[in-house]
Amino acid sequence: MAEEVGSYWEELLPWWTTENLGKELEKLTVRHFLVRANGPQRSAVVELVQRAGTWFVEGVED
Repeated sequence: MAEEVGSYWEELLPWWTTENLGKELEKLTVRHFLVRANGPQRSAVVELVQRAGTWFVEGVED
């Protein structure tokens, strides 16, 4: 079971760098979510990040 711990926040990748010039705003937006994941023996707060349509785990706090 999982539940969102707080509101999410957004940041923008540096649009002025050579690798990001000309990219759409959506591709430069990074969204962060804190989620509590509850298991049968323990729970943890996980920071999930969405960048350019891809999700990954940024950090875990036991």
